Amino acid sequence: AINDVVYITTADNADKQVVIYDVFGEVVLRDQIKSKSLDISRLVAGVYLLQVTENKKTMNRKLVVK
Repeated sequence: AINDVVYITTADNADKQVVIYDVFGEVVLRDQIKSKSLDISRLVAGVYLLQVTENKKTMNRKLVVK
């Protein structure tokens, strides 16, 4: 995460559905993005699970916000 923005690059770089969960499994951010950047300025410092769905494929990554 750089300056409250996360850059998400995928093989297709198509429209992406992004869901971010906190450590308790609660959805804290849900967004549809057409570019590579996602604004996370609303998130407080902590560890999150980032779930990205694109073209019926889903991937999960750990996201650390400082």
